[in-house]
Amino acid sequence: MGPAVTAPPIKRLRRNAESTAETGNARDLDLLGVLYWAGLLSMPQLERLFFPSRRRAQQRMRALLDRGLVRAHLQGEALHRPNVYTLAPTGRSLLIDAGRLGPEAAPPRALPRVSKLAHALAVREVFAAFLGADRNGHLRLDDFRFEDELVAEPAFRGAKVIPDALALVTREEGMRTVGIEVDLGTEPHAVLRAKLETWRRLVEHGRSEAVPTTTALLLTASSEGRRASLLRLASEVGLAARTLALLPNHLGTALAEGWPWTLFAPPLLAERRGMRSEDVEFTPLLVDENEAFRPLGEGGGETK
Repeated sequence: MGPAVTAPPIKRLRRNAESTAETGNARDLDLLGVLYWAGLLSMPQLERLFFPSRRRAQQRMRALLDRGLVRAHLQGEALHRPNVYTLAPTGRSLLIDAGRLGPEAAPPRALPRVSKLAHALAVREVFAAFLGADRNGHLRLDDFRFEDELVAEPAFRGAKVIPDALALVTREEGMRTVGIEVDLGTEPHAVLRAKLETWRRLVEHGRSEAVPTTTALLLTASSEGRRASLLRLASEVGLAARTLALLPNHLGTALAEGWPWTLFAPPLLAERRGMRSEDVEFTPLLVDENEAFRPLGEGGGETK
């Protein structure tokens, strides 16, 4: 089968090789590093992470595209939707030359097929929220790994569940490993229940060598009704105490307010649900300092 997206010959996706725009400053390197980490990001996601305005984001991404450091893609054939960006091989080479990646770094990820692109972007919304919380000093994002990086983990293969993502975060209170599932409302409740039952076993038996510890489970929902269903299912399988289900636009607030160290109640909820800190028994997963990938510099990215 062919690739997910074939770039049509339209100006917003084409590189202008005659551009004289200068690139390679600290913010460019931070942006390219994060794009390598995430594999793909949309224009709005890049804007929130790196730029003070949409106009500035568009200008800078145009410069990076013209210099061949990134590639721009449509979301299927949807001209009205924002561009999606991936790192170009030249961008990877620049990161290696700048010491941001080792020479053995894998090639940039391929763009997912159109049928999987919406879910991939939804997972990157969660990534952007965690990275934003890091930038704002609410936590330290030690690692964030996506589904394709977790497929080979023996514990998840043995449990027959592959998370959409896994975040390893630290604050003064300690470390947390957060399993992440992004729900777009397409899976039937029976499938969701079976998945949550598997997650409960992962949490309960996390101290064994065969299964990694997951401190908390984050579920993002496509609607308020779906969020309520996820919470109900988590409660039915005995996982409610360690599960936070919310709409994606509430995640930044939850992280700013201390989740997963403290309780967080999304708007309109009378009952506060979340993880009790006294319940946590934590053994870090994926904390090898030689493996964990944090391409950002010590000071993080610029915002101007």
